[in-house]
Amino acid sequence: MKSQRGAALPEFALIALMFFALLFSAIEVGRWLFTWNTLVEATRRGARIAAVCPFFDDYIKIATVFGTQRQALPVSSPILPNLNSSMVTIKYYSILDANTYALPYLDLASANANKANIQLVEVGIDFTNYTYNFIAPVIGNILGNIIPPNVSTILPIESLGDRQKLTGSNANKCGT
Repeated sequence: MKSQRGAALPEFALIALMFFALLFSAIEVGRWLFTWNTLVEATRRGARIAAVCPFFDDYIKIATVFGTQRQALPVSSPILPNLNSSMVTIKYYSILDANTYALPYLDLASANANKANIQLVEVGIDFTNYTYNFIAPVIGNILGNIIPPNVSTILPIESLGDRQKLTGSNANKCGT
């Protein structure tokens, strides 16, 4: 009868390979869900700030990527790598009827000209140049670069900065 020494090693290798593949896959799925949840929270936070700040205020983009008020644009996110304020999009809308939005106001001049009609603000993140970094390089090599779908949040406007300080060096600015 032949010796059975070392027979468990190939069995262990096969089981360990499957175990660690599942383990790292579960970790990556958890990280991806954290990233997705953070991106959704970032747009919600930005829309909430945009509803009360003046049109296209710099602080909207800074707050969306979880920056502080004393930073200058562009700001990188301290929470998510590769996310920065240049990816944040801001749009203001008027409502034509119950089911129809007007074309968005994408610049300060058109938004100020139609200030009385604007009722909604949308803050989104454009992921054209975003790169998700995998912890396990093997998974990254297999799947390639995963670009998340664009996320946005639409909220009704509130004061649009009208109730902010109107005097001093930071007149009508948010985040001061």
